[in-house]
Amino acid sequence: MQMSHEWLNRQFVRKDIGAIEFALENGLYDIREQAAHYLGELKSENSRFLLVQTIHDPVPAVSEAAVKALEEIGMGETINELIASKRSYWKQYKKEIVTENRSSESKYVPEPRDRPSRKSFENLKQMLRKPMNSGKWF
Repeated sequence: MQMSHEWLNRQFVRKDIGAIEFALENGLYDIREQAAHYLGELKSENSRFLLVQTIHDPVPAVSEAAVKALEEIGMGETINELIASKRSYWKQYKKEIVTENRSSESKYVPEPRDRPSRKSFENLKQMLRKPMNSGKWF
């Protein structure tokens, strides 16, 4: 079954929690994110366990949507600790990505690369400068 945002919107209007939970478990990342958001809006008490599992999703947006949904539903102290640890994990993860993409030098200038297409073009220009009947081209 192909899940789309329109399909998920219809399930939300119908308040079909089972279908939204199915989308949260089996959809693509954007569908999972929207499904977690909808479960939070519906304040589905029965979906707590699934949302707690979704906190550990490898996609940050889906994990954060599950955290927000759990906060809207209201959880116990142990879940609040899990939410806090997951938020700090994603903050650290984002910092690592940003620092990984930076150069250690402040004035980093990448070296110009010799592109094969540029060399081929230069060789062609040299060959065209030679007379046709003077011998070898290559």
